Amino acid sequence: MWSSQRFSAQLDEIVAPGYPQRICQGAYEMSLGPEVYLSGEKRKRHLRENEIVQVSPGQLAVFLTEETLSIPTHAMGFISLKSRAKLPGLINVSGFHVDPGYQGRLMFTVYNAGTETCTFARGDRLFLLWIADMDQASDPYRGKNQGLQSIRSDVIERLTAKGASPAELERRITALEKSRTVIIAVAVPIIVGLLLWGAKGAIGRAFAPTERIPQRQLAPTPPDTPTKGEPISVEGRGKDEFTPR
Repeated sequence: MWSSQRFSAQLDEIVAPGYPQRICQGAYEMSLGPEVYLSGEKRKRHLRENEIVQVSPGQLAVFLTEETLSIPTHAMGFISLKSRAKLPGLINVSGFHVDPGYQGRLMFTVYNAGTETCTFARGDRLFLLWIADMDQASDPYRGKNQGLQSIRSDVIERLTAKGASPAELERRITALEKSRTVIIAVAVPIIVGLLLWGAKGAIGRAFAPTERIPQRQLAPTPPDTPTKGEPISVEGRGKDEFTPR
């Protein structure tokens, strides 16, 4: 790993623009550059000097460095976020090294895993770069980021799609809770009204006066009259009824 002294001696070969005062404990402090992309937006932002950018909780962002690097083929770089960016919850998810022979700016893809909005400005020193020698020169990097000076459009396209981040899930849950509250507020009065209407009808029927139905009067049954020639039964009659007059 290069020391601060060696880094200072070869700074102009590695970093442009390079400032010796930014070398500390063998690392160079790189700054936020002219472009940034925030997930959920349709296009990247072009930042003016000292312009503010904010990364919300659960949001992904792509930062472009101000500096352009030229890594020798016999060395490789190691990169990291500074504590100032990491402590609020920002995580580097794009990688941690720079290939031998790479030339261009760096893209840092970061994720806000914290609970607070992270606020930065163009020119803030957010990234660290270390250089380490290899035992011999390697084939130079020939990937699609070689010569990078701007955030690539395909990177933006991948991040434009909605993801199930914690923040997105929280927004969906909040929307569902609001919908449930509205449904309950509308449905409960209707249900209570129907129940009261039904109960009122049942109570009214229970206490309504009943109409007495008059019984049909039956005609008195005439006594049995014996027919001519029929003997008269004497059962149940007193003897006086048969006393000759």
